[in-house]
Amino acid sequence: MRKFSMLLLLFAASMFGQRPVDLVLDSVNSSDKDDKYRDYEVCYHITNQTDKPVVFFLNTNSMVPVVSSSLSHAPHYKLYMDGKSVDVSGIFDVGETYRREFKTDAEFYKYQDSLRQYYTPEQQKKSLSDNIVQSKTSLAPNEKKYFSIQLRWDKQRYQKQDEQEYYLEPGSDFELELSMHLLREELESRLEPEAYNQAIEDPDFIKGWFTSNRLCIDLSESKMP
Repeated sequence: MRKFSMLLLLFAASMFGQRPVDLVLDSVNSSDKDDKYRDYEVCYHITNQTDKPVVFFLNTNSMVPVVSSSLSHAPHYKLYMDGKSVDVSGIFDVGETYRREFKTDAEFYKYQDSLRQYYTPEQQKKSLSDNIVQSKTSLAPNEKKYFSIQLRWDKQRYQKQDEQEYYLEPGSDFELELSMHLLREELESRLEPEAYNQAIEDPDFIKGWFTSNRLCIDLSESKMP
């Protein structure tokens, strides 16, 4: 009886231990374009580990910090300093985009109101729904797909968010980790009804939280001569 119980536990572990997809961080290469910025090319791949096709929403044209990734259908990044997570957002920007800053709340609300003049709530939802649908990613059985994205650091070492404060010490060891939260039902309020129903009825659609390995990322002093 004891032997049978052990075999049953091993079988259950093998069944529930296998993940449908595997997320691997392949490389993080850096280059200093000037004294103000350091650019990174982050390369990763996703593998379908099953013998069936899989489908999921994932915007591989973007990447967001894990601390502000609620309901985001983009991959997330997490920075570690000497083995401990740096729990703030805004350390990296995607590509060469710039961060819009507002000196006062009034300035921010004025900018927000200006956007509402151009887009109705219905138009905003349709645009968001279309963006999610366009991010639909398919993998054939055992297929592997490679992706890359550019991140940019403005070399600011003091980082603060709410009560969290960090100083990115130049001599510390830094690592980057990726994750992806594959959503479906959670996106109902953001999807048009037809798009949501199609996702719900798709038997190949998968969900879940997947985390990559960690790799070193260079946040040392400037490499510029």
